[in-house]
Amino acid sequence: MQIRVMALSGIPNTKEQCTANYEKFKWLNEEEKLFFSSYSDRFDLYCLILCTDWCPDVIWNVPVLFRVMEQSRISTEVLLMEEHLDTMDHFLTDGGRAQPIAILMKMNGDVVDSWGGAACLHTSRHGSVQEKSPR
Repeated sequence: MQIRVMALSGIPNTKEQCTANYEKFKWLNEEEKLFFSSYSDRFDLYCLILCTDWCPDVIWNVPVLFRVMEQSRISTEVLLMEEHLDTMDHFLTDGGRAQPIAILMKMNGDVVDSWGGAACLHTSRHGSVQEKSPR
């Protein structure tokens, strides 16, 4: 991740802010943490995150995705959106390239689910992740 300044968003150092968000993350409740821990025995899943380092939604949401995937023990790979537009175009949000996009996949390449755009954090926090989970 490059160090960037986002004057309009009031973010002086994107890398520092992303790291701080990761370090400050706390589970809202034990139930959420236990839900994601229940995936730790699923060795057939991995996660791709498509994003850039200049988007405020990435700075706020990707650290949460990292913590969720760590708790779930799901291997995660980050792909730069600009270098993977063909993949990104399969996961458009309302017809646009909103980010970040998290793609939960089986090891054989089948997509289990995806979450994306600005709603990524809010989706996981409000339970629809749990409702659609492959458990």
